[in-house]
Amino acid sequence: MFEKQYNSSFLILLFVKEVYKMFMLNDTSKVYIACPANYASGGPELLHQLGYILKLNNIDVSMLYIDAYVDKLPVADNYRSYNIPYITTKCIDSYDNIVIFPETMTQYLYDYHNIQKVIWWLSVDAFWVNSFIFFNRNLYLRHPIIKAVASIFAGVAYWNKLRRIKKDKKIQHFAQSHYAYEFLQKQNINNISYLSDYLRDEFIAKSNKLRHQKKENIVLFNPQKGIKFTNALIKRMPEVRFVPLNGLSVNQMIELLSTAKVYIDFGHHPGKDRIPREAAVMGAVVITNKQGSAKYYKDVAIDDRYKIGGDIDSLSEVQELILDVFLNYEQHKLNFQTYIDIILNEKNKFISDVSLLFNLNQ
Repeated sequence: MFEKQYNSSFLILLFVKEVYKMFMLNDTSKVYIACPANYASGGPELLHQLGYILKLNNIDVSMLYIDAYVDKLPVADNYRSYNIPYITTKCIDSYDNIVIFPETMTQYLYDYHNIQKVIWWLSVDAFWVNSFIFFNRNLYLRHPIIKAVASIFAGVAYWNKLRRIKKDKKIQHFAQSHYAYEFLQKQNINNISYLSDYLRDEFIAKSNKLRHQKKENIVLFNPQKGIKFTNALIKRMPEVRFVPLNGLSVNQMIELLSTAKVYIDFGHHPGKDRIPREAAVMGAVVITNKQGSAKYYKDVAIDDRYKIGGDIDSLSEVQELILDVFLNYEQHKLNFQTYIDIILNEKNKFISDVSLLFNLNQ
């Protein structure tokens, strides 16, 4: 963890060092980026971001949409603006080409023998969840015995997948977070490069216009993350307006985040999540627990004072902090400038990292 006295520019310089050159592309090389068809979330957004940057650099890149419907456009609405070519069949299995799979799709790696392979670890936890779903897709998990047996099969699937990946030294690995980077190191996987992501331009553009916008005493939360603790907090604070962030367009997200003083997230933080960063650049004070990537200052660069929630014993502390933010918002806001500076620089860093990894300046 970085010491708190490091300023934002020094943090940014440190982060830049964690990528090295990896691929040599020639004039006939193709890059394929695997992604679930018709699905929008933080991970697929990042996969499309990479495709977009490679396309801008005149790389022959295509999205490889998995499980696409024959009669339906596989591109989710949110990603059509990236305008990346795509295929729904197999890649060309050539030594000159590269295919990139997120950690949830590693089973498809073994359909290919020649192509250069990459696993991009967008979410450490999703690798386990995917093992569980793969073996238990058609099981009714309400019965405790069935649930226990299913967990055993999922555990076996998880370790088998991980062992097979570790054995193949030709597979390259990208880590979206330092949480993922450390996980891979603990598995004795060494061929790792850090490649994270950046926020959509709409959030950055709006953040530049928020200097003097009036904020309201509202607490925003993601209902898919840490909802048990959040519900307990809501019951404890009936006088406070809590608003869930779900089913919203990009513009609706921006509008809500730009009006609220607080965003809370007590989930598992399986990767370097987007919403805490979106909330921060929109001027919200971000409060998290210390699970997953949130325990890493490199991933969530906020003071430990704001990393306190998640267990029942911390309810009072979180409640007091929220009320203090409502009363002293301008003071708390100053504590997030380092985090905001890093977020605002993420696109430049991403472009730089991609250039190094794919030798785009050669």
